[in-house]
Amino acid sequence: MKTSSNQIILLILLTVVCVSCSTSPKGEYPSAKIDRPYNLPVDVAKVTVGYGHTKVSTEDESDNLGSSEDYSKNSLQAGFEDGVWKNVSWLYPIGIRWTAFQNDSHTFGVSGVTLLLASSISLDYWYRMSESFSLRPFYKNQRMDTFIIDSSRDTMGLELIYQVNEKFSVSPIYEVGRYSSDSELFETLFEDIDESDIDADFYSDGVVRSVTLELLYNINERWDIFLLGTQDKVIYEDYTLVTSNTSLNFNYFY
Repeated sequence: MKTSSNQIILLILLTVVCVSCSTSPKGEYPSAKIDRPYNLPVDVAKVTVGYGHTKVSTEDESDNLGSSEDYSKNSLQAGFEDGVWKNVSWLYPIGIRWTAFQNDSHTFGVSGVTLLLASSISLDYWYRMSESFSLRPFYKNQRMDTFIIDSSRDTMGLELIYQVNEKFSVSPIYEVGRYSSDSELFETLFEDIDESDIDADFYSDGVVRSVTLELLYNINERWDIFLLGTQDKVIYEDYTLVTSNTSLNFNYFY
């Protein structure tokens, strides 16, 4: 485990060094998160790399044993966005961010991305309250369709941005919604089995409650560093699945 973690950290450092070697000048882009547009301008691209730790545990409602840790893992996180038109930027691998409407106080945007079996779409509204505060409600749908299991996560949320100064921002985010999963494959395999102790219904449905805190600091015109902490709960009828994630990330603009 220690060797694997060191390899991941080394990969992050190599990625950061390679990207830093780019000599392409970055276009105009605000230092303050609250001032940044919904999509990247045409002359700006962004690479995001990070290192995260995830812990998954189960809280059983049927007994008094409390929570038990199922597993934990470390992971490399990466993303890419490139401004391609005035109101559109491209999200890797196949996706877009589109600013449908924008003025001094209001912004409405749509983003969507897909990666073969997984897809995500988000509807976002930004309200600029003042120079320091912005309210950003959103709706998000995430789907995973595989040969074995299909899942869907629908949430509505609210992000509050507090711009402490020109470079540092604090952003708490709250989401609530539903998560469901089903497996037609297993239902088909078990539907002909005449056993009273086998349940052929593989559908599950739970309530989602998620809390995130983002701390972002703009180092200079090319670099952001930001820390993310998330606790995500899916509350089922007889147990709760808790996923906790912390990550340290960098944005590089060029």
